[in-house]
Amino acid sequence: MRAKKLLTTTLAIACAGALCVPFVACSNGEQAKAETFVTVDINPSIQFTVDKNNKVVSVYGANEDGKVLLYGEADLTGLKIEKAVEKVTELAVEMGYLDQNNKVVETSVTSAIEGKAQELLSKINAKISATAGDFNLNVETTGTQAYSILRKLENLKAQYPNDNVIQALTPEEFKLAISASETGEIDLEAAVKLNEEELIKIVSETHSKAEEYATYAYEKAAAIAESAYDTAAGTIVDGVYSAYYAKNLITHANTSYYGILYQSYKGAERLLNATASGLVYVEKAAEYPLTEEQISAVATVLNLEGEDLAKIKNSNGEVTLNSVYAYLDKAFKNSSLSGDIAQLKAQLNETLTTVETQLSQKIAELANEYQPQIEQVKQTVGAIIEAIPDGVKNLVGGVISDVESVVNELVAILEDGKITSAEVRAAAEKVANKAEGTLNLIKQDIGEEAFNSVQEEKAKLEESLNQLKAQLEESLKTAREQAQQQLQSLKNARK
Repeated sequence: MRAKKLLTTTLAIACAGALCVPFVACSNGEQAKAETFVTVDINPSIQFTVDKNNKVVSVYGANEDGKVLLYGEADLTGLKIEKAVEKVTELAVEMGYLDQNNKVVETSVTSAIEGKAQELLSKINAKISATAGDFNLNVETTGTQAYSILRKLENLKAQYPNDNVIQALTPEEFKLAISASETGEIDLEAAVKLNEEELIKIVSETHSKAEEYATYAYEKAAAIAESAYDTAAGTIVDGVYSAYYAKNLITHANTSYYGILYQSYKGAERLLNATASGLVYVEKAAEYPLTEEQISAVATVLNLEGEDLAKIKNSNGEVTLNSVYAYLDKAFKNSSLSGDIAQLKAQLNETLTTVETQLSQKIAELANEYQPQIEQVKQTVGAIIEAIPDGVKNLVGGVISDVESVVNELVAILEDGKITSAEVRAAAEKVANKAEGTLNLIKQDIGEEAFNSVQEEKAKLEESLNQLKAQLEESLKTAREQAQQQLQSLKNARK
């Protein structure tokens, strides 16, 4: 097991603290903690987190085929991992994913428990082989990781040649770090610095909350709708404290700025979180449809043309990095690609590097379009100092220092030429802490009775947001129905 590693970024610290309680209730009333990460890659790709008793804490379809396979099936959480793997194998055979043309299953186990990984891996592989054998299918299980994982790890190590932690990464550890980074709560560079226990907690927490219909399209639509609601609702309710101080200005002359301070921090937090949510989907390069030129370059290396191009398309008829990798992972593990494999991989690496570089440039351009939002937050927070009465500014140096610290962090985001969801979300977390601290100051300043009265007024405002809530629910309902229809259609086609 990898030794515990230092958290080298603010985001890593924030995420490790905020996301370290991935528990589910057990029948005896105690809490089951995820301690092991299991992957079964058939294409579909399925990921499990498992507790110390080898019971499934979470199960997740890590790609579209994985979501199709699991959609509408009985929940596998709470089962022994061997039983859950047996069910997945049965479904994979029944739906034609696992057959004579695709009979290699890539498995991996990464555990926070010393010595557990190899023992559990052997049990899982034996169960897969036995279950497939019941269908007269002789499958091969292998711990060798997919071409896409190995290629990405090789690229990361080339990018950080002097980073000992990254250079020591195994493919299994890297796969776990990728899964954590794909939650949108932590970036890959921060994830690879965490140990197994921390990463498994992040993955299990997020996967336990994921709906079975949570396709990429649904998650994107839901994030946009929820951010819009949160921002609009917050604008209405966050001003209750400013309103209180405006009515009681005489008795709170030296602290009247508290209301504006809180409102500004909360507004900044909401806008930063909305910005981060948008950036998460901007950064998902593997989901972007490739251009005709890029598709042609990949197809030429793979000698695909005409109807064969469908092999590298996803269910929407698009060619993306993910759909190309899905084809390549399956083809390489089953040795169905002809010719010199080493030479083919070298050509593919060159072509895919070009495509990935082009997509990275596109992402940077799209991310920079979020500069106005960051600038708006910077100006909003910066204006707080002006709201502090001149007579008390010399008494509130700590508040001014806090404001300046947040502004400086936002300036750094704008100046480094690379706006990322990770750094924006870290800034949002910092601002949220400032807002919470200010709320405590307000409670101390106005007294518990008045504070409770303002809280009641705030609750009434929240209850009155029926129209906004209806818009949110309608957006979520539409996105949910579209995702369910797509998955059911794909499942029906497989069966």
